[in-house]
Amino acid sequence: MDEIDFEGLGKVVKKSKRATFIEVDASDLRKVLTKLRLSGVNRLMAISGVDNGREIEVIYHFDADYHIVNIKIRIGREDSKVESITTIFSGAKLFERELAEMLDVRIEGNREPRNLFLCEGSPKAPLRKKDDDVMKGGE
Repeated sequence: MDEIDFEGLGKVVKKSKRATFIEVDASDLRKVLTKLRLSGVNRLMAISGVDNGREIEVIYHFDADYHIVNIKIRIGREDSKVESITTIFSGAKLFERELAEMLDVRIEGNREPRNLFLCEGSPKAPLRKKDDDVMKGGE
C-alpha cells in the first residue's frame, strides 16, 4: 500500500506511529471513505459511537497495514442519521446495525434494520444518554 495522504482526508487531530485520528464532516464521509479505499485500505475493523450529551460521535476504525486509521464524524442527537457505507466496505453491515440498535442512529440505505443483540421489549437505544443526564451537562 502506498503512503496515505491523511491530510487529504480531513482534519488530522492526532497522529502517532500506530494510529491516526481524523475528523471529517458527516456530509463528506462517503467521499472520504472512498478515497481511503482507493488508497489501498480494505479492512474496516469496527464502527463505534458515543452520545456525549451534545451530539453523537461515530468513529470508523480501519486497519491500514497495521496502522489504525480512525475517521470520526459528529451528528445531531435529534436527527441522528448517517449514510450506509456498505457499498464501499461491505463488512460495515453488522457494525451499522449495532450502531442503529444501541444509539438509535438511522442508517440511510441499510437494507436490514432488525436488531442484532436486543430482544423485543428491551430498552431502545441503551447507549443513549437520558434527557436528565443531558440537562446536567452530559456527565
